[in-house]
Amino acid sequence: MEVTEVRFHSPPPNFHMGGRLLAFCSITFDDCLVVHDVKLIKGREETDMPFLAFPSRKTSQRCSCGTRNPVDNHFCGWCGKSMPDYLPQRDRIKLFFDVCHPIDAEFRGDITQAVLEEYSERCHDGEIIRGVVPERDSEGTSSVCQELEVEPPVSQIETGSDSD
Repeated sequence: MEVTEVRFHSPPPNFHMGGRLLAFCSITFDDCLVVHDVKLIKGREETDMPFLAFPSRKTSQRCSCGTRNPVDNHFCGWCGKSMPDYLPQRDRIKLFFDVCHPIDAEFRGDITQAVLEEYSERCHDGEIIRGVVPERDSEGTSSVCQELEVEPPVSQIETGSDSD
């Protein structure tokens, strides 16, 4: 499978990840499959590369009234009945599960590389990412590209030098 398109969009206004979230994106594979809400996240350490977090959902359980509730809720959101307490087993319960994810490490690397290349192009073009137009230095490289230590695409550099 080939990545045929990557679209970036801003996160919801109330979404917060401590400044590590770089962008949300939707990835299209072979012009026939789209995965939405993939997060591009900056690594914890300065030496860590950004990584992709694929979409996940919160695990839920059913109340006797039939309503689904998150596993960590103590009361049903619909009828107000007490929900079973899973605290003693919390370390065995997954609060989130993946909706989709790459199985092969090589394929994950290919997807990550395609997204980072597209992201660096968008940074270099000055397009709006996360509601902010990245500032440029005297060489025309955006601050976001410098943070990620991503080189601007060669085609952009050649095009810029031809126009002088």
